[in-house]
Amino acid sequence: MKNFKKAFFSFLLCSCLLAALLLAGGCKTGGTSSDASGASTFTAVVIDASDSGLLIAAQGKDFDLARVDYAAGYTPDFAVKPMQTVTLTVGALARETYPVGLTATAVTLTADVGAAAPVIAQSAAAGLMQVASPTILDVRTDAEYVTGHIDGALLLPYDQIASLAPAQLPDKNVLLLTYCRTGARSAAAAKTLISMGYTRVFDMGGIVSWTGETVMGE
Repeated sequence: MKNFKKAFFSFLLCSCLLAALLLAGGCKTGGTSSDASGASTFTAVVIDASDSGLLIAAQGKDFDLARVDYAAGYTPDFAVKPMQTVTLTVGALARETYPVGLTATAVTLTADVGAAAPVIAQSAAAGLMQVASPTILDVRTDAEYVTGHIDGALLLPYDQIASLAPAQLPDKNVLLLTYCRTGARSAAAAKTLISMGYTRVFDMGGIVSWTGETVMGE
């Protein structure tokens, strides 16, 4: 019995020491790390970029969108562009605004613009509809569209994108969000748009998982 008690207390002591070490060193989850100062590092998709900062869709964070200013005297060492995936180091979060306001002390390129459009969370897409006036593209069929679509969405069937987009979307720098029923056609349509030279194309997946309002009819 004495040996059992001794082993049990040793186990408890080791568990407490391990927990203390994890708390002191910080934990990393969901692509995010932080330190005692409140600074954190995470990955995000660039929605828009300017000389002074970024609009980003966050990944693995408890917020969906953020406006990021560069810290005084800091400039990224690469050309930041929409549709890139970047890793940011930022100071403590300022949650008084929407989108969240952040200040970046470092921005590094994780993935450059490719043939496929970045996929963003539908909560981020809903936020963009509030603050950025995107053009929403429903790339399903006419029959699917009339049964229910996101209000204001433009019907542009994915297999007609190449022929219809030049007339319907003359500005190749317009912010575009694509969706279909489950996400496959949306990804294909977004890829076609990028190949045609559109510079801000984001895939928001399928309407089956959309929790916002929809409207019926044409």
